[in-house]
Amino acid sequence: MIKRQKQFGVSLTETAIVVGVVALLTMLSMPAIKTLFNSMATEDGTSAMVNAALSSAKSMALQQQKYVGVRFQKAYDERGVLNAPQYMIFIIHDDTILPGWPGNLSCKVVGGINPIKLPENIEVMDFRFGSALNDNEFAQDPEVNPDNYYDATCFTILFSPSGKLIVHDLWVKNRDGASDDSSEDNVFNTYRNVADNKIGLLIQDELREYSRKNFYLYNKQIFKEKYNIGKAYSEYLYKLKPVHINAYTGRIISNK
Repeated sequence: MIKRQKQFGVSLTETAIVVGVVALLTMLSMPAIKTLFNSMATEDGTSAMVNAALSSAKSMALQQQKYVGVRFQKAYDERGVLNAPQYMIFIIHDDTILPGWPGNLSCKVVGGINPIKLPENIEVMDFRFGSALNDNEFAQDPEVNPDNYYDATCFTILFSPSGKLIVHDLWVKNRDGASDDSSEDNVFNTYRNVADNKIGLLIQDELREYSRKNFYLYNKQIFKEKYNIGKAYSEYLYKLKPVHINAYTGRIISNK
């Protein structure tokens, strides 16, 4: 009799089911469900959601032997970035997207898994911008403006095919790899398609960036109040403690 080897890890189907349940909880309006989701609108609740996403990404990277990450990004919002919701999106390396750029990881959304909206009041950010690797860059520019706020809330936590958290340069593009407006991707797309043609939820990268190894949880309401009086950094952000991630387990290390 042939014995089948036992396989470990989380399949893409199982991940899709878990993520689907989380997304369903955010949409249903029954009082008990709303109470449950409201309980997630705390630092601990958001941490739990991020932890689950990171664990799933690590498992997918091991299972598919590809670079897989969790992308955090604000959706396009006509009212401005301060009012935009933030999402977690599973992305995966696909070297057919930007074949002429060796060394850079070109990534697209993982098929079959919808973006996950974070609780409105507790979101995540990283104090570095674009391709910079300097942890202190945000502190050197304390005047927070819409552009650097968007940059700080748009970043990726990336896992290698071995399941280890790494820092690597990457691009996040639409599934077709198109730099023009020809893609019909309903997640990542060009600015014109997202803003004018209403195709896509998130604006794709125009420049490469580096993945991150930590982030900051912040209260969006407090941030907006301080931002409106020009003291977002001096009276709030500088007090935040970084949330670190164990490079081998892929789980959050408590910052308390």
